Amino acid sequence: MALHRLTTLTMAVPDVVASTAFLVDFGLEDAGGGVFETRDGGEQLRLVEAPKRQLLRLGVGAEDADDLGRIAQRCSSQGLGESIQSSDESVVLGEPVTGLEVEITVADPIQTGAGPEPSVNRPGECARPNATAQSVLASESVRPSNLTHVAYSSPDVETTIRFFLEIVGFDLSDRTAILSFTRCGEVHHNLALQ
Repeated sequence: MALHRLTTLTMAVPDVVASTAFLVDFGLEDAGGGVFETRDGGEQLRLVEAPKRQLLRLGVGAEDADDLGRIAQRCSSQGLGESIQSSDESVVLGEPVTGLEVEITVADPIQTGAGPEPSVNRPGECARPNATAQSVLASESVRPSNLTHVAYSSPDVETTIRFFLEIVGFDLSDRTAILSFTRCGEVHHNLALQ
């Protein structure tokens, strides 16, 4: 797959201070200036102050510069050429319904750090009988490895889905009556559209 992960999310929030406190408590590292880091994904979240909470920009990682060219070509062939900002390092597209900026950059895949061997009880598999999970007993705070998915709403979800599948290059994983799960990597979904 030419696309392989979410790189960054840029969110507008009414109160950056309150949102920062929440995100730090959640386990993200405050890198300053409204930027937050995950353990393995680096700087993956940016906050900007605005009256309305919304996703402003979605960053997606591609394998190489040829992938960027193919995405820009698909955008132009669909009559969306005016919504492209392109360079050797990135392509920024405007989703035609909501105006969401989608920035595709050449990025390395995330290499997750080795964590403790999980001992998870599952149906029919009791890996940890009569014992508390180590994550509950940990004295240090838990840090998310990386941000892997986001939910997004559109007033014309079919057009938005076509944009992500046919132009950007996401794949459809699943679909329910109200949600379409799409992916740009190996996880079940990176973007749930409603």
